[in-house]
Amino acid sequence: MNPDESGLSAEERRAVRSWRRQIERHQRKIEDFQRQRSVRRGMEAMPDELIEAQRVARIRHLESEIRTFERSIDAVLSKGSGGKP
Repeated sequence: MNPDESGLSAEERRAVRSWRRQIERHQRKIEDFQRQRSVRRGMEAMPDELIEAQRVARIRHLESEIRTFERSIDAVLSKGSGGKP
């Protein structure tokens, strides 16, 4: 258990661990999208502009979800520490 999780219930600790795993998965997906030319199989024949727009949109969506997970973690951790971040 992380020291910042000491004041949390078991359910809150599970939620924080789950959000952290999701953040890691999303970061790996972002890295994959930045390395690969296409977003999905079958898109290879599409114009480069469309492929790039799809990549950018997907990365932006994943980054948005990461921020949401981080805010959720911060909210639970500050609740568990008596409101102190």
